[in-house]
Amino acid sequence: MTRSGTITVFITGAGLSAASGIPTFRHSEDAVWSGDVWTSATREVFRRNPISWWNNFWLQSFPLAFQGYSANAGHEAIAQICNNAKGQVKVLTQNVDGLHQSTDVKWNWEEDLVEAHGRLGLYKCIPTEKEEEEEDEIGDEEKLKEKASERMNRRASWCKNSHLNSLSERDIVPKEVRDMMMTGSNETVATATKIEVDDVVDHTTAAAAAAAAGTGSTEHATDNAPAMESAKKSKKETKEEFNEVEAPELPSAPLCPNCSSPLLPQALMFDESYSSHEFYEFDKFASWFSKADVFVFVGTSFAVTVTDMAIKEARKRNIPVFNFNLESGRLEPSNTLNVENVIGKSEETLVELSECLRDKVGSGGSGGGGGVGGNMK
Repeated sequence: MTRSGTITVFITGAGLSAASGIPTFRHSEDAVWSGDVWTSATREVFRRNPISWWNNFWLQSFPLAFQGYSANAGHEAIAQICNNAKGQVKVLTQNVDGLHQSTDVKWNWEEDLVEAHGRLGLYKCIPTEKEEEEEDEIGDEEKLKEKASERMNRRASWCKNSHLNSLSERDIVPKEVRDMMMTGSNETVATATKIEVDDVVDHTTAAAAAAAAGTGSTEHATDNAPAMESAKKSKKETKEEFNEVEAPELPSAPLCPNCSSPLLPQALMFDESYSSHEFYEFDKFASWFSKADVFVFVGTSFAVTVTDMAIKEARKRNIPVFNFNLESGRLEPSNTLNVENVIGKSEETLVELSECLRDKVGSGGSGGGGGVGGNMK
């Protein structure tokens, strides 16, 4: 399944992190993206009343960061594939949980990973409505790509934290709010206890816990895939069980230390574009897509703009597509889409893929490299 010189782009969604215990976004009883989330996770609603947005919406719906969760075998397998590929494999994740960076396998994620929907635990301010209106004059996402220099010139006078830099909790002002967000967070994963488990079953579909999607949608803290079910007790292995902690009531909205504007989580809102902030690295992943020889989707429901972009590119250049997903996330092959579905739990099928690639490289089947480019048999 390897071919020397092949550029492979993995696009991961909520299903990948479901085996780590992070709830999914859609189509399940505990799905995050339900109710008023679709209408509340926007700049427009945030601007109306930032403190109410934080206390009554965001802190009630999402953790401040995904503490207590660990990368699962699927994350480890992707990291190993990337490590072996030496730059030929790129990863774009819709997830905001940061688990791709926390694998035991060390890989060059600083260069080979794009977190296109953000990462919880980081923050940004946003431009004024007037500044936004001026940028809107440039045009849509594709026009912004073509007019990158014009975009940069227009943003020169903006606060850098609105489009260029990401802030950590330590940067937040005032101090009272900073301290609450650092220590009194609404972690639904804050208190961990160990339980013994026998078998962990994941069977829900969709995207997981807390990012926001722009120009299209939001994928969890990831999208179409399994969520963890209660585990049976056993003496074979242990698993962390997390207890809910009441969300803090912030006295005021967190503020940018530079411009004093209210801060948003570094997550792509539904009315934001991928080019709204450099953290989402739109130009970088657009370049990956244009050069890709293979697309590999993992645990996504294909409900956001970035997956639409990849499918469009695959159709345009007849690029092979592999879809690691549950049955409900199957893609139908057609005359214009060359797709192979690999149905099953991603924490199992990706391990098989990694082992298959390793064996082929070891036997000289790829001629070196490590890109994905054939059938997994």
